[in-house]
Amino acid sequence: MAPGVRPEREVPVNAFHVGDSYLFKQYFEREAVFDRLRRYYDRHQYRFAVPTEEFDGVRRFLAERGYALDPVTSLDDYAVVVRKYTAHPDDIFKTSVLQRSHGDYNLFVLKDGNAVAEAVADGGTRLADSPLSVTLGGQMRLSAAEG
Repeated sequence: MAPGVRPEREVPVNAFHVGDSYLFKQYFEREAVFDRLRRYYDRHQYRFAVPTEEFDGVRRFLAERGYALDPVTSLDDYAVVVRKYTAHPDDIFKTSVLQRSHGDYNLFVLKDGNAVAEAVADGGTRLADSPLSVTLGGQMRLSAAEG
């Protein structure tokens, strides 16, 4: 699709502000799109990490190509925890944008609501339903119910 030509419907992509970057996962079918974003791609985490000061430009670039890069205001809605050394939900590593170890749990920030629903259905627990309280990147606090 040519720049400036909008499709009927944009593909929504959640972007999570953690530390000094926005993190997101998306498969781009057109190689030219991926080539433009390649320098932001973290091949070890299978995600993009765009520095905060470059986010608006990347967002405009993707909007021109049919992707709506939407900043997430609350990571809590996308956070799932799983006890360490137990079976983890299928595809949780594939759909996670961020993974952290916290006490007896592994914490995952998942790419979208569908990934969260699938992880919970497969044995994960929403952070809000767990006893944890977590801070990420020195600025984003994820909270949960006490006890």
